[in-house]
Amino acid sequence: MSRRSSEQLVTLIIHKSNLISDLLDDISLKKFPSTNPKTLIKIIGAICIALKEHTLKLYKDNPTLDSEDTENELKLIISVLFAMAPDIRFIEGASSQRIPWSLVKPFEGFSKTIPKHQDIDIILRPQWHYNFTIRRSLLKGYRESLKNILSGDIYANIFDNTPREIYIISFPGIEKTNILLQSILGHELGHPFATDYLAREDETKYLTEIRDDVETILDAKEPLQREAQRSLIIGLVKKIRNESLNEIISDLIAVHLFRFAVIFSAYELA
Repeated sequence: MSRRSSEQLVTLIIHKSNLISDLLDDISLKKFPSTNPKTLIKIIGAICIALKEHTLKLYKDNPTLDSEDTENELKLIISVLFAMAPDIRFIEGASSQRIPWSLVKPFEGFSKTIPKHQDIDIILRPQWHYNFTIRRSLLKGYRESLKNILSGDIYANIFDNTPREIYIISFPGIEKTNILLQSILGHELGHPFATDYLAREDETKYLTEIRDDVETILDAKEPLQREAQRSLIIGLVKKIRNESLNEIISDLIAVHLFRFAVIFSAYELA
């Protein structure tokens, strides 16, 4: 990479980090039903500052920018910023203008009574798609991206005294005033439990039976073709099984948490 291209990368990193910081400053002036969105503002803002200062230090230590390692690091930094910027929509969508206080505070308080969620913050945000989703690895992604860029002290300063994770739970905005919505959101709280349970499951207890059944439907003649076909079908069956069980277990957890409200909400939203 030429010096000119490297300087353009440095300029782009500084410009992008400043844009994100300014946008966060504007959003922070909004009112929020809880402090959780402000926590995410603080984390993303600290990351932008750290990456900008780290970039300026790289430029100071190597003004010619002729090192291949420096070039790769600059590319990594800008990719982190571009990947992180869209997450700001989660914060903006969680403002009091978009979501009622009466929905957020009770749900957050209830989630903290679940042992697995006591060190996890939850941000609720409406979306235009008529769907309920949960994103569970927001901070994990930040930590993984930054651990090979920032020094230990700077890295620790960003993530010390922060929640273990922040879950982004999205729901159809058209239903934000529906009191039965909370019981459907309980289904999303069930997904981490279901995922952990399935990850600990002993596959040998069911894979043998699946293999036996698959053998009866294989139509390939050559051994290599049969093995490829066998692996493909077993993988597909396993995927469908685990995804289906994840949804069923999450439903059961929602029923356990909210009882008959889940049935009423399913009827209401059907």
